[in-house]
Amino acid sequence: MEKTTKIQQLFLKKTFKIFLNTTLYSSTSPLNVHYSFKNLFIQNSNKGLLVLSVTKLFSIYINIYTYLYNLNYYNLNTFFFGTVFFKNEVHALNTLTLNTLKLNLRLNKLLLFLKPLLRNTQNQNLLKILIPSKISNAVIFDIFYHRNTINYLQKLSIFTLGVVPITYNIRTVDLSIPITVDSIFSIQFVLKLINTLKKASENAKYKNKLTLWNSYNKN
Repeated sequence: MEKTTKIQQLFLKKTFKIFLNTTLYSSTSPLNVHYSFKNLFIQNSNKGLLVLSVTKLFSIYINIYTYLYNLNYYNLNTFFFGTVFFKNEVHALNTLTLNTLKLNLRLNKLLLFLKPLLRNTQNQNLLKILIPSKISNAVIFDIFYHRNTINYLQKLSIFTLGVVPITYNIRTVDLSIPITVDSIFSIQFVLKLINTLKKASENAKYKNKLTLWNSYNKN
């Protein structure tokens, strides 16, 4: 990724605050925080959740930001797995990838991204899509619902980014977006971040091409 500009740094800090308020809000009810989160930066306290290290949490957020930005900047083939509730959003994201790969799937095949892998027929259908398309990345919006899908993707050496509640193992996927609990607002934040970074990467590519073109004309 190109050197972070001041505008990008401000965007990071602003969205990080939204991230904290939306996905890692302090819960007054006791939560069984998984040990993998306790070892890193989060644990329970009498007043709810306690963030032990904002610096560590911010570094994780930077990794998430960088990863999502680079997916779009370098046009890395990525499939998205979610639930029927976010059907339109998941279909829209996957359609962009399918168009890039020049794959035309019927609606029943698109449902593979909205259903957990439970039957061998589903495994075979997804296999026919993933291997020829050389997909290298996958984003999972519900890691519990798609736990079998995650295992399947990792066997194919596909890098996985997942929205992970703090009651689960943060290492369930290769890169985790930590949230307090599963909620619509948390997923909406992630979807908004993906779309925002998609636009930002497109603008950056346009500016870079414009700079190269101007340099070429001067020479």
